[in-house]
Amino acid sequence: CNVYRSSFYLMKHAAGQPEPNDGDLYCGIRALNFHATNKLLAGATPQDRNAFVGCDFGISVRNTMSLEARYNYVRDARLRGISGEENPSVTIDIINNEINSYNPNAWGIFMKNYAGSVVTINNNRINLTAPSPNTSRLAAGIYVSNVTAASVTTTVNSNLINNSLYGIWAINVPNTDIKSNTISMNYTDAEIISLATGYVPIRGIAVENSS
Repeated sequence: CNVYRSSFYLMKHAAGQPEPNDGDLYCGIRALNFHATNKLLAGATPQDRNAFVGCDFGISVRNTMSLEARYNYVRDARLRGISGEENPSVTIDIINNEINSYNPNAWGIFMKNYAGSVVTINNNRINLTAPSPNTSRLAAGIYVSNVTAASVTTTVNSNLINNSLYGIWAINVPNTDIKSNTISMNYTDAEIISLATGYVPIRGIAVENSS
């Protein structure tokens, strides 16, 4: 399935209402696969990019769905910019996307439970338009994890990440290559105190049970 040159606005749950258990119900592009492996191609070139504004999720793939996401623009992501869950033995390429959010509960790129898959996250620009002074931050710029250590191949290279409590966070992802990323935490001392209160410390790259 190819999706390009499309715009998505305010695909979100109602203000004051709890987030749904299946969080990506409010999403610009949601692709699920329960049978043979299929692939979502979202964007391809700068001219073919998709735009997502004010959506809970920009792009979400689940249940053994391959993904190629290139040159998409996500602004004010409320929960996740580009997300993938429960995708074993697939190929996921997330390259040259721009993702911005001022929501402290949001994640830029979120990949969880992808045993046997090959995941490439390269040359993305995450949260580079944060306001000044910095009144908010992302929970994590790039998050890759499995419930238990699984055989995966993960590449996270040459991304620009700004104002995230975790720049890159990897859990249970052996065979991971993280290099040439630029992670900036542009906070004053007062802003650090305000933003980190009651939360984990600020970390550029956090790696747990991974190699």
